[in-house]
Amino acid sequence: MAHMNGRSIRAVHIALLSVLAGAFRVVPWMAGHRITFDEGVFLASTDLARAGLVPFQDFFSSQGPLFIPMLRLGQIVSFGDPRGPRTTLLVSAVVIAVSSYSIFTRLTSSTRAFLLASLVALSGNVLLAAGPVQSDGLAFAFAISALALVLEPRLSIGRMVWMGLLIGAAISVKSLHVVPIIVTIAVYLASRMEWKPIGIIVLVAGGVATGLAAIYGFATVWDQYVIFHLAKDNSPDLLDNVVKTGVELFRNDLPIVVLAITAGIAPFLFRNSLTREKAIDESNRETLADWVVVFWLVSSVVVLLGFTTIYGGFARTLAFLIPPLLATIAPSGSIPIRVLLGIAAVGAIVQFAFFNIVPELEAEEIAASASIEAIPENRWFVSDDPGLGWAAGRLSHPATVDPSYARFQTGYLTSSDVAAALNDPETCILTATSGRFDSAGITPPIDYLPADTPGVSIRFGC
Repeated sequence: MAHMNGRSIRAVHIALLSVLAGAFRVVPWMAGHRITFDEGVFLASTDLARAGLVPFQDFFSSQGPLFIPMLRLGQIVSFGDPRGPRTTLLVSAVVIAVSSYSIFTRLTSSTRAFLLASLVALSGNVLLAAGPVQSDGLAFAFAISALALVLEPRLSIGRMVWMGLLIGAAISVKSLHVVPIIVTIAVYLASRMEWKPIGIIVLVAGGVATGLAAIYGFATVWDQYVIFHLAKDNSPDLLDNVVKTGVELFRNDLPIVVLAITAGIAPFLFRNSLTREKAIDESNRETLADWVVVFWLVSSVVVLLGFTTIYGGFARTLAFLIPPLLATIAPSGSIPIRVLLGIAAVGAIVQFAFFNIVPELEAEEIAASASIEAIPENRWFVSDDPGLGWAAGRLSHPATVDPSYARFQTGYLTSSDVAAALNDPETCILTATSGRFDSAGITPPIDYLPADTPGVSIRFGC
């Protein structure tokens, strides 16, 4: 590519990153069943929205007011495919990788930036956040795009407006984990005395977030999106979080861990190579103060360790740590190109060959889904695992579309609510396979007869 100019090279890099991020998500996109409990809730909720029901009003919605509409958009562009909401997350993954590349090019050569961004595209933690249907990946895509824009050389009025729109969109999907990026943008602009851009961005972002909330009713959105989350137990154990972070990084992002270790010992291993490559890298670097990415990394660590319990499915929140971690490694001369290329290549093989987030359903879950599929299409199901009903092509009762433990623990869903949903004349079946209903003491009404499948009760006459 020696004859290609910088713009052409970057276009090729962006195209390759898009293919890489997309290809890594083909298997989870194709899955015919829910991958996580949360994904099942969000897929079932999207189907309710497609049927004409309104989030926050007709059914509970724990994420921001832009989340379900963006999932519906993915469903629409996927020609109505039930798995269509995953398209939104696939595009989000591409945006995260490409935006990371844009940021990295401000720190090092385009070749190094591409190799580092390829690790973002292949990150297991990023796949957990932007693969199955989750709000984290979508919010991250909006926020990191805004950060990439603020680092461009010329900050025009149009770019300021775009940044405000992106930040407003991020806040309107999921707020907590995008805070480090928003604060980094604000501190970066303040360090350059860019007060006008800050004002414009705040006004536009605030207008977007307020306007989207107002569509559904500000008080209702505030209650379900903010108060609900504050009502949960939000006091993680710091030491346990540190241990879990290390475990999940090794489990899901071993290539990045190897790269970080290599970066630490690189000055002692590759002295001659560093000297030869330094001039090449410096000639391609567009100066960006290193403190910006360090601030981004540190603030991300503080939010993740101090305000998020990292376990199991919540390992996806570590996605917010991957780009800033790689950005601190990006400055020129840290690792020879050949070593970085080797790590990226081996990492790609390892991730494609061994990293799989699509679980096998238990026999009981498969049977429960088949039982739901047997009820008439115009009748509701009530389930403590709504993804089973989504896979069957049926609609959850709106009152129980989110039967999470957190919703029971905070009183946003009660056994009386579930009983009312079961007594609704339009409800035909109850499935209890995850233990959530059992722990809440929920039993089927007298007119529900036990099916042959454990945990399934079918209403008489359905």
